[in-house]
Amino acid sequence: IRGVSMPEYALGSTTGQRGQYAGIRGQLGWNKHHSGESVVAILEELIWSRGKPLAIRTDNGPEFISKCLSSWSKERNIEMKYIQPGEPTQNAYIERFNRLFREDVLDAYVFEDLKQVKNLAEEWKNDYNLNHPQSSLGGLSPKNYLRKLNVNLST
Repeated sequence: IRGVSMPEYALGSTTGQRGQYAGIRGQLGWNKHHSGESVVAILEELIWSRGKPLAIRTDNGPEFISKCLSSWSKERNIEMKYIQPGEPTQNAYIERFNRLFREDVLDAYVFEDLKQVKNLAEEWKNDYNLNHPQSSLGGLSPKNYLRKLNVNLST
């Protein structure tokens, strides 16, 4: 929701990961190497559309420990919270997402080619980001949460 500060974004560096804050990996694309600059560009878009976080929790992937992202976060007064190496459970949002993605997509199909994987992953991501109930939204899906918010704002 634009203009509202969010408490924390959870990001990860494995393909397809997402956290409390929808879809940096989906935004960055599949099977690409990402620089700190590309992460910053996506975060700028997400902040514009959803609000600035107070903190970003992430693993120690090279795109997240870059000087570019570090400088950007300091300039915007956003705390970077890095998990300890080898401790993925410190970023539980990402671990939960990985499990759901693995169960719903990777373990559910026998793929014919990479294009099919990308298409199914994209469909799943869109469904997850719009229709999947989120505990951070009181058990509502993002779509239903926005509907409720719009009704409350218009009354």
